[in-house]
Order: sequence, then C-alpha cells, then structure tokens
Amino acid sequence: AGDHFAAILVPFFAATDTNNLRVFWDLLKLDQLYADPTILPDAEHEFLALLALEGVATEIVSTNWDALVEDAHEICRDGSLPLKVIACSDEINAQGGAYTSRLLKIHGCSRRASQDRGRYGPFIVATSADIASWTTREFARAFREELQALLRRRPALFIGLSIQDFNLQSVWASAAESRPFVPGGRSRALFAASTNLAPPQRTLLNTIYGDSFNQRGAEIEARSLIPLYGKPLLGGLYLSTLREKCVLLLQKGSLDLSDHNIQAAVAELDEFGNAFCASFDSEPDTDVRWRSVAQLVRSRVAKFLGIFRRQCLPANAAQYEAITVHNLAQMSSDPGLAVANSHFVLFALAVLLRGERLGMWKLGKVGWAGTEGQLRLQIGGREVRVFVVAGSGRAGVRLQQAGFLDLTNAPNVIVVYPDQKAPPTGKRSPSQQKSTGPGEIWFRDFVDLGVDMDALADVLKLELLGVR
Repeated sequence: AGDHFAAILVPFFAATDTNNLRVFWDLLKLDQLYADPTILPDAEHEFLALLALEGVATEIVSTNWDALVEDAHEICRDGSLPLKVIACSDEINAQGGAYTSRLLKIHGCSRRASQDRGRYGPFIVATSADIASWTTREFARAFREELQALLRRRPALFIGLSIQDFNLQSVWASAAESRPFVPGGRSRALFAASTNLAPPQRTLLNTIYGDSFNQRGAEIEARSLIPLYGKPLLGGLYLSTLREKCVLLLQKGSLDLSDHNIQAAVAELDEFGNAFCASFDSEPDTDVRWRSVAQLVRSRVAKFLGIFRRQCLPANAAQYEAITVHNLAQMSSDPGLAVANSHFVLFALAVLLRGERLGMWKLGKVGWAGTEGQLRLQIGGREVRVFVVAGSGRAGVRLQQAGFLDLTNAPNVIVVYPDQKAPPTGKRSPSQQKSTGPGEIWFRDFVDLGVDMDALADVLKLELLGVR
C-alpha cells in the first residue's frame, strides 16, 4: 500500500468515527479494490507460489490485503497440496487438511473480508493507529505469538519492510534474543533493498546482534543486504532453487556416477542455465523479462516432469510440477533420493547438452503439445523427437494412450529410458530395430560402460544416427 498509505488514511478515519462509518468499506471501498478478481498475479506472485510448491517458502508472512499470492498458487498447483491462508486469529490453530505452505496475512485479507465482513473485517489493519494497536490488542495476540515463534525458529527474508511496519519491529524485538555475530557468517535477517539498508532494518539488526552490531555493524549490514527486489529477487531465488536441487540430486547418485562425471554434469547444467538467462538480456523492460522467465521455465519444467514421470501433461500450461516438495535440507537427509534414480535423467540431459556443445547434434525448441516430445534433436540432416521417460517400456504404452505417439508408426522418434537397462529380449540400439515403432535407448547401459561424458556423447551419437 506504500510507506505513507496508512498515514494518509488517518484523517479520513478520524473525521468519520462519530458517524460510525468505516471508510475502508463504505467510502474508499478498498475491500473491493484489493479483492478484484480481474487483477491477475504478476511474476513476483508466481515466483513466490513456485517457491512454495518447491517446498522452499513454507512460511510466508504478508502485510498485503490482496489475494494475488493465493491466486498464483492456485493457478500453478497441479493436484498438489493447497496453500493454507490465515487471515484471522482463529485460523492459526484450526484443524484442516494437509498443505504445502502457510500464508499469514497479519494485516488482513480484503477478499475474505468482503465475503465475511463480520469474521475477517476486524483484522484489516489500515491506519497508523491500527498498526500501533496491533501490537497490544487481544484480537492480534495469536498472530503476534505465531510470528514470534517463527522468528525464533528460522532466519527471515524481509521484502519491502518499511517504517510503517513498526508492528513487525516490535514483534521481532519481543522474539529475538541478542546473540553475537560470527565474522564471515550468515545473517539471521536478510533484507531486499536497492542500495542501502533503511533505519527500520538497521534497528532490527541491532536488536538481533546487540553489542556485535555496534562493533561490526558494517559487516553485518553487508551480510544482511540483498541488492535485489521484487521480480529479480524472487525469480533469482526460484532459478537458484532449481539449480541447487539438480546439483544435489546428481550428488546423490555417487554410487552410480563417477565424481568426474557428476562434476561434468553440473558444469553442463550451469552452462545451459547461464545461456538461458542470457537469452533474456535483450529485453530492456525488467518486468517483461521476468514475466517471460516465469512463463517459460514453469511450463518447460512442468511439461518435462509430467511426461517423464507419468507420460502425461498438466491440465494446462499454467500448472506446475515441482522437482520435489522437499527443501534442500530435507533432500540432503533423505536416503530415498538415491534409489529414486533422478540422477540418471539429469545426467542424460547433461550428456545431450555436452553433445550439442561438441557439435554432434543440435537441440531445438518444442512447444507445449505432448506430441512434440520434451526435446527436438537435429542430427545427420534429420530431426528427431525425443521422449525421456521413467521406468520400463510400459511407459511407451502410456505415451501412446496419451496420444503422444503411435507405437506402430513412429519414425524419427526416440524414447530414452535414463535409469533402465535394456530388457533381456530387447535391443539397445535404434539402428538394430526393424519395426516402424520408436527407437529406444536404455541409457543405463551407456552409464555402466564406465567412460567419461565425452565418450558417452560419442556412443549416443552412433545410436542416434541409427534412427530411421
């Protein structure tokens, strides 16, 4: 609402208190404005929703009245667990079904207030007086205690903290115990700001670190400042999440992949990521650039994982499928990740990327349609559609059932099984197959050769050249 919005509302409210008129509702109609369903989420809301679906942003605290984060989450989720929205105190400990993340709307929710004014209206915080009373009034006690508990348990990233949010400063002061700062260590509070920290942010750091802030204030501020905001910040966090999850999945495959090949695969994925990000640099409008990133990455990840895991697409291109709903700490301690064999599909993709860089083939763009596969590959003057699927040859049957290919007539189609060896009665090489069905590559056979990535790319080239 802006740094001065609460102060601007004060004279309106003060002038009408005697008439018992709620300016928020009856004059300014802010509940309708901020609950308008025709206003769609922007890229920053979508990135926040994607971070929640990836299990990274599990606790989100907002002072915004609008429902754009909730809308973005609902648009993106594809049968996954919902977002738990808390807009009044009795919802904090309410029993309910499972959820991915929680959204605590500590200044209220316009949409819910417009639907049930009696229940949610008292929790709308609009004026400076409302903000001040929030820190002491009984109606907000459950919110205060929940927020204090969160701040004690976890580090916090503040986006848009301003002087008008002094109720948050008060909660932090009540929750935090002064602790020494470890030189070179991470800060427990990170602030997204364009250049320098503002006085409210320094006040919070002083509360957290006490004497250490007086002694090492410059280093603490430097460790606490993230010089990004809005779309670039949340988009960068989302892309970083994808990258770190892929690296961890590759490392979990150390029993099947050599350290050298894991490092080479990470390097290829990084090279691809850098080139992908650079492809958007020509767009001068930052907002347009990050909207394009959100749309493209979300749809590409969802399509690839949908076909890989279940041989089907999400209901529409806006829906998303997470790599995993667990965050990095949970992934690190999960013994089941290694046997899930996700490292094989990432390694297969890295080999395809390496082969392109070595000039063995070219990878082309594909659209949303499942019939196009996840990849398009040009080699030997021909174009091949590539489907990368988990499990055995039964996945090919499911591809046919989905209408993505015809098992009896699929020239220039390759189905890659990253984590499987060829069955005893099957053929590994497409060049040896005489039917008109798709070629099949059982990538685990190649990995078991024990050669490096360049040699694997050579082997794969020979296989691909045999496609009819």
